[in-house]
Amino acid sequence: MENIKPVIKASRALFIAYSLLLFFAVIVQTPSGFHLNSNFTELAPRDAQTEIVSQAQSQVHSLIGDSVLLAVLNEDDLEVRKAALSLASWVDKNQYWHVSPGPVDETHIERYLSVAIEHRYRFLSHQMRISLSEEGGAGQVREQALMRLFQPGGSNQALPFVEDPYNLWGNWLEETLVQGNLEQQDNVFYGNNKGTHFALLFLTPSVDLAPLSLTRAAVDQLNGRLVEFSNVEVFKSGLIFHTHEAAKQAQKEISLIASGSLLAIIVLFILVFRSTVPLCMAFFSIGFGVLAGFILTHWLFGQIHMIALVFGASLIGVSVDYALHFLCRLYLSDEQSDGQSVDGPSALKSVFKGISLALFSSVIGYFCLVQSGMIGLYQIAIFSMVGLISAWLFVVVFYPLLSPSSNQSRVWPSVITEVIIQRYKAVLKSRIAMILLVTCALGTIVHGMLSFNWSDDVRQLHTPSPELIHQAKKMGHLLTDIAPNQFFLVHGDSLQAMLQMDEHLSVALDEAVASEVLQGYRQISRYLPSEKRQKSNDELLAHTLYNESHAEFLQSVGVESDSIDEHLMQWRQTQETFIAPESVINVLPPHIASLWIGEVDSEWYCVVGLKGIRNTQALQDIALNMEGVEWVNTIDDLSSALLNNSQQAIRFLIIAYGVIGLILLLFYRSMVAIKIMIIPMLSSLLTISIISLLGHSITLFHAMGLFLVLGLGLDYAVFVNESTQRDGIPIRPDAFVAIYLSAITSMLSFGLMSLSSTPMVQAFGLVILIGGLANLLLAPLLGVMAAKGGAQRGVIYG
Repeated sequence: MENIKPVIKASRALFIAYSLLLFFAVIVQTPSGFHLNSNFTELAPRDAQTEIVSQAQSQVHSLIGDSVLLAVLNEDDLEVRKAALSLASWVDKNQYWHVSPGPVDETHIERYLSVAIEHRYRFLSHQMRISLSEEGGAGQVREQALMRLFQPGGSNQALPFVEDPYNLWGNWLEETLVQGNLEQQDNVFYGNNKGTHFALLFLTPSVDLAPLSLTRAAVDQLNGRLVEFSNVEVFKSGLIFHTHEAAKQAQKEISLIASGSLLAIIVLFILVFRSTVPLCMAFFSIGFGVLAGFILTHWLFGQIHMIALVFGASLIGVSVDYALHFLCRLYLSDEQSDGQSVDGPSALKSVFKGISLALFSSVIGYFCLVQSGMIGLYQIAIFSMVGLISAWLFVVVFYPLLSPSSNQSRVWPSVITEVIIQRYKAVLKSRIAMILLVTCALGTIVHGMLSFNWSDDVRQLHTPSPELIHQAKKMGHLLTDIAPNQFFLVHGDSLQAMLQMDEHLSVALDEAVASEVLQGYRQISRYLPSEKRQKSNDELLAHTLYNESHAEFLQSVGVESDSIDEHLMQWRQTQETFIAPESVINVLPPHIASLWIGEVDSEWYCVVGLKGIRNTQALQDIALNMEGVEWVNTIDDLSSALLNNSQQAIRFLIIAYGVIGLILLLFYRSMVAIKIMIIPMLSSLLTISIISLLGHSITLFHAMGLFLVLGLGLDYAVFVNESTQRDGIPIRPDAFVAIYLSAITSMLSFGLMSLSSTPMVQAFGLVILIGGLANLLLAPLLGVMAAKGGAQRGVIYG
């Protein structure tokens, strides 16, 4: 007992300092509040893409943000307009939303055109360049100009004839800026798709919807209004609906796991200890651990992901282990060998090494999650490690103050332990039983390994509900926009080099559109041509249209000489200077500005957005044949990252086994360290094999779950080894009961996780449920075989 007092004293000092740190963290965070994050896209591995690709994708996604797109559909145009106006009127009165003109805003376009029109001769549509490059093309352009001028209804020029006789500016506008056959009235867009009339409304948040409470209120109000329309169909699209769904599901699972775990602990504690004191102490240690984990994790990251909270709820069933071992030792153990009753300090002395080694192994297991490269798993690791350390510290500081209960029965643990141990002995004595067990285990492992295959499916991060998938597909049929996850990244060592490469890529993309590889594309060089393209346009016009016959053509149609001179002077002035890039970049419409990245580390970058992609391999081949063009497919990149991280996790797991085994070998200085490591190793092999036989592909989250199987297996094996006796029952009864109670609470917590609809949570839960059960069944073998060894040496056996 003398040896444990300095530990308790030091732990109390540490607890005071730790509590002050927690208090400081709360004070620091209180002004800004606590923020919960339910954005599933942040669960992706950080190494799935380079920094520049990540920036490019962020800019493409910035067009959407928290915005919502609503579509009202019906075969009756009048019904559509009536419903759209009613919806727009409701939105205008709502505190969370307002109707916006969308990414293609006429105001932004007018700002851009006011700058571009000063350099209108620098812009040529793609079709006009082709026409003028062909033999006789200039003559056809002049004939078309005459038709527009003299035929009834033929004049649809963007500028007066004398300012743009060949309608070069009008052709460029039509090819570049026309966004489809949509009619806009008061920020509502109307159209027709194969006989079905529709209206589109872009909604933008009126307030910051980052707090989940506001997100929930805004989405619930909007959904409530949408279901009221019975005469028309209303579809919706937006990232915020996925965020809301993920948060709602996570909250449901947190409630299920936390309530299930707490209920199990209450029932078990009442049945085992028949007193509210152990139950209250257990709740205090659990609460302190979970609260500390939440506070410090939020402090480190500035927010906390809902997935980390789901695992925080499961921490209830794990952090109670230290309390259980202490309380079972204090309340359920027989008298010590020296005849003294077990009290608080002596109970801590008995279990201190075991719970400390268990804490160490669990922390190692969770620490290995950090190497996943995923922010969600980072937070899970920090939350869990802080929570377990805090719960352990609470047990060491406060539990020794407890006194044993004189009313507590100390007989039944020995009876239960003896019954179970005798079953293990019987199996070990029976050659047939041993052969069957070994055969089943080896068969399971072999067949499981033969069925083993990796999965790189990104849906393991998040799977939207069928309703959201249906909504997205319907919206996709109505409005085809650039794909946010598949695009070209163009770069050059200068701004002009980048723009030239962007223009060079357009040649291949035009062929791809003609071959139906994709429907269309959007690029920055259409709005800011390179100086080389501007000069080329000048030379093409000077050679074909604005040559010596140009003035004669204007005179032939009755244009006065003064007007011709003024027109030619404007044409010559535009040739004197190139377009200043900054003047255009600053006024680009949002849907074009999202393609601009600019200079990063002395390299210039821009994005080429793609519409209606049908053949990704053909697009990838285009990039392979062009220097300065990179094909970005973030879905494929993410899949590759998940697969690579999964395989890397297994390598780290092997290293973890080696490092922990070496530490245990130095600690025990005997082969018992190897025996302890065999327990989680066999459990992990059985777990992966059983999951493979059940038809599941192994994902990164199954692999990460094996680290926790390692931690739990070490917990049970260490406790069994530390409580093994040579002069009676192979395992000390109170420790044996504590191990089983710990396993039950842990497996219940993670078993509830296996019912989750979130794939990554489900994978963790399934692995730890199966692995925990395997650990529980295998761990007692250490004590039984130790006793068997003792009997063979003349101590006792059977």
